[in-house]
Amino acid sequence: MPPCNALIEKTFSHLPETPLSYLTTIKGVRVWVKRDDLNHPTISGNKLHKLKYNLLAAWQSQQAVISFGGAYSNHIAALATAGQLFDLITVGIIRGEELHDKTRWSPVLRRAESDGMQLHFVSRDAYRNKTNDAHIQAIIRHYPHAAVIPEGGSNSLAVNGVAECIKALKSQCHAVPTFDPQHTALFSACGTGGTLAGFIEGLYQFDFPIRIVGINVLNNDAQLQTQITQLARHHPAVNWQLINQYTFGGYAKTPPELQRFVTDIQRQFALPLEPIYTGKLVYAVFDLLNQHALPNLHDAIIYHSGGLR
Repeated sequence: MPPCNALIEKTFSHLPETPLSYLTTIKGVRVWVKRDDLNHPTISGNKLHKLKYNLLAAWQSQQAVISFGGAYSNHIAALATAGQLFDLITVGIIRGEELHDKTRWSPVLRRAESDGMQLHFVSRDAYRNKTNDAHIQAIIRHYPHAAVIPEGGSNSLAVNGVAECIKALKSQCHAVPTFDPQHTALFSACGTGGTLAGFIEGLYQFDFPIRIVGINVLNNDAQLQTQITQLARHHPAVNWQLINQYTFGGYAKTPPELQRFVTDIQRQFALPLEPIYTGKLVYAVFDLLNQHALPNLHDAIIYHSGGLR
């Protein structure tokens, strides 16, 4: 096997160009799906892009990675799998001390442990105060040579990785008949803001003047807006907005209405979704278009971020 950093670089330099697929037309607006859930067999979607430079930095300096998440965190799942693939020690600090009881583990946690991640469970109060909590800081000190990646993998290295996605998307869009960037919007689910910030950075870098709309899936409106603004640097020419009315009660809340919608979309379009991120995203796009809530729009692109576990 080649050195791990070379293996990471090879993996990321040979990613397939994922399809931009037509889905349907709603109230005269063509709806497309950027299928980044197909970009890797085990670390799919936005998590692959967010981890790229974080993994390279970790291997070159520390060879171990600590990060944070909840029981259903796609980031934790992706990081654990990456650790196994690239021979990195991974450590997950997980919200919810009740998860010391393995019978309460989610499929994500079971998979993360099987991929070799070392799991530490902390109270919700400790998790909220993670930068100052003595218990969490003691866990981090136990791994003195580890890189620490924030919750969701959202940092400047993640932004750089996600920004690169826009180059291929721009090329694909210009191959669409009658495409007009001034009347196009890219829609992305938002949890910690790193993916949306990366898209904002990419639109600026690659001079691609489409609109970008983030769909918040958590009840953290003000915090998320601030996080995105800080991560995205300052690009006033990029037209972006955050929509907060499709949280369905908060992270991992999946009421029957949402579950029925996800099932219907999967049946009608053979589009795999999960209700925590992509289900809420597609629901929001369909609802906004049916309400004519986004005027002067000809094309809507849904970013499929994977997370199908």
